[in-house]
Parts: sequence; structure tokens; C-alpha cells
Amino acid sequence: MRRVCGWCKDNLDPELGHEADAPVTHGICSSCALKITTGTSRSAREMLDLVEEPVFLLGEDGVLHAVNRSGCRLVGKDADSIADQLLGDVFECVNAGLPGGCGASIHCSMCTMRTTLLETLKTGKGTSCLPATKNINAPDGEREVHFLISTEKVDGKILMRIEAVEPAEQANN
Repeated sequence: MRRVCGWCKDNLDPELGHEADAPVTHGICSSCALKITTGTSRSAREMLDLVEEPVFLLGEDGVLHAVNRSGCRLVGKDADSIADQLLGDVFECVNAGLPGGCGASIHCSMCTMRTTLLETLKTGKGTSCLPATKNINAPDGEREVHFLISTEKVDGKILMRIEAVEPAEQANN
């Protein structure tokens, strides 16, 4: 799999070459990251909206700083209603409703999304298409959802991109 910048399309892993038929995942190059995190005529939200897949920009405390339109559609909420919330609350993780909230239960230590975000923040090393499962509260009750997530550290924040989503019943077929 090759990684390209979701904004300028530059190859992020030049040592891996440019295999035209290799599957592509997206990250962000340092030039584009600077444009997002410094004063530009575009807001972070406008920059994130340029990426087709759902993208979430999270602070080191796990709090949502920005989300693109695709991310809003994925969680079924508008950006203003989920701003400054923890990721588990944004996704309505069943464990976020336990005492202490998101990040405080024994289940949170096994959450792939959480551990991946923390590891990317700590090491600066991004991930690509990592499988993650989350039990969420849905209108029709609790359900298990499978994700493929990619992360990238940008100026002390984490960009998390959702590459694919499928309900558990589809993932097992």
C-alpha cells in the first residue's frame, strides 16, 4: 500500500516507489500540515473537507478539534454538536457511557482506536488501514462496527482517517 498526501497528492513514502496499481491510502505532507495548522485563508474544516474519506482531527487529550463533512455523515452529527468531545462520545461508544466516561473504563485500554491514536501521538509514526472494532449505541440498539483506520501526527495533533466501515454482519461474510 502506498501513502499519498490527501491534499497535494505527493508520495509520502518515496522509498516504497510509485507502484501505479498499488492500493492508495492518504496522509498529509509537512507542507500541507503547515497550511492547516497556521494562519491561512482556509480553516482546518475546509482543508479536511478536501479529503473524501471521514477525517477527524484530535488533540493530544483525545478531544475532537475538527471533522470533515464525511466524518459528520459517518457519525450522523453536525460538527458543532461534536466539537470538543472525546472520540468515544463522538462515535457513541457503549463504553463511553460507563463510569468515568471515554478513556476511563477497563475496556478503553483495549480500544484499537484509542491505543492507536495514543501510540501515533507518542511515537509520531502513523498507521495505515489498521482494523478496529467499536461497539456503538445506534438508534436500533447496540451494534458492532468494523473500521479500517489510518493515523498521522501533525503539529502535536492526530489526523485519523476512516478508510472503510462495515457492520459486523458484513465483515463476517
